[in-house]
Amino acid sequence: MDVPWARQGWGKLCCAALVMAAGLRGSQPANTVTFDNRSGEHALVKLTGPSPQTVEVAQGSSATVNVAAGKYYLLVRYGTKPQRYRYAQGDSFTVTETPTQRSAVTITLYPVAHGNYATRPISQREFEAAGLAPKRSTTKPSKSARTAARPRKSTPKQRR
Repeated sequence: MDVPWARQGWGKLCCAALVMAAGLRGSQPANTVTFDNRSGEHALVKLTGPSPQTVEVAQGSSATVNVAAGKYYLLVRYGTKPQRYRYAQGDSFTVTETPTQRSAVTITLYPVAHGNYATRPISQREFEAAGLAPKRSTTKPSKSARTAARPRKSTPKQRR
C-alpha cells in the first residue's frame, strides 16, 4: 500500500515528535521528599500517601524518594534494638505539583521544640499497622555539618 505522507517522511516525523514529547515529560524533575536523620539513632521511615514507601535512614545520613503529588504523613521507628525502639507519627503534609513546578520537601528527623513539623509518640502496633513492607534504600552521608537541625519544608522548585 502506497501512502503519500509516509513516502514523504511524515510518518517518521510524527513518530519522532511523539518520542521527543515522551522524553521531555520524563526528564522533568520529580517531586521529592528527603529524610535527614539527625536523631542520634537509626530510623526506619514509613511514608504513607499516594506513593507509599519505607526507607531506612542511618544516623547522620539522608535518603531521598520520588513521590507523586498528594497528602502524606510519616511514621518513624527509631533505634536498632527491638526492646528499645521508639515510634513517632508526624503531621500530614502536602506535596504539590504544577505543569512547571515540582515540590522538594525535606524533613529532619530530630525533635525540635517549636519546630514547624509536629510529631507524636505512637505504639509499635500503630507503626506496624501502616502495612508497608520494608525496602532498603541507599543512604548517603549528609553534605552539611549542621548541628542544630530542625524540621523544614522547602518551597516548590522551578523546572528549568
